[in-house]
Amino acid sequence: ATPARRERREPTAIEQSERETLRMRIASTLAHRLGTGVADMKLLFDEEDESWVDTPIGRRTVIVQPTTHERSKKLGVAVRVYDPTGSTMLDERRLMIGALVRTRALVLNASFRRGDPIGPGDVSASDVWLEPSGAAPVTDAEFGRGAVARTRVHAGQVLREGEIEPPIAIKRGDLVTVRCVRGGIEVKVRARACEDGRRGDDIELRVENSRQSFVARVQGPGLAVLGAGTTTDAD
Repeated sequence: ATPARRERREPTAIEQSERETLRMRIASTLAHRLGTGVADMKLLFDEEDESWVDTPIGRRTVIVQPTTHERSKKLGVAVRVYDPTGSTMLDERRLMIGALVRTRALVLNASFRRGDPIGPGDVSASDVWLEPSGAAPVTDAEFGRGAVARTRVHAGQVLREGEIEPPIAIKRGDLVTVRCVRGGIEVKVRARACEDGRRGDDIELRVENSRQSFVARVQGPGLAVLGAGTTTDAD
């Protein structure tokens, strides 16, 4: 006979009660470490630990110490239970816990190939349950004015850091307005870009009909800023 297929266990929400349990204390510690709330988190304990974590704490002293990075696939904790005076350790256990965190993220409305532009209209903000491991999801603020795909991405996928990058704002050979700021005074010059650059990149530029080059920071299409800390170099 074919053995019965074992049902896959999934992380579950943490039920709150008047009598605090080890499960509730562990959840509170992990929520604080992950920067979220207990209500926005689901946990999956090993089967052999399930009954133990439902033990009421009562007057005992409980120490919960995270033992893995918050971006780990499974979250590790060391749990130590002491008597009410803290003078005697009654129990100790190390746990590895699966977790899902409710996160506001951008979900793709369509699929895109590498290099395709992705605009604000191509994504929808949604609350999704994500594992804490892996690259962080892209936020509305980070997405800003749009981006291009760094790799192939698919409709319904949560957009994560590393999968997009800002579009090229200045191309090599572009004539760029450079705002030079010195001592509270701003001067504008026109210069030719010597390389491509995205918003926030430092690129080399050269003033027309000059051998002098300098580095400025890309602010947007056709615009860069030369701050007080930037030096120029002669070729």
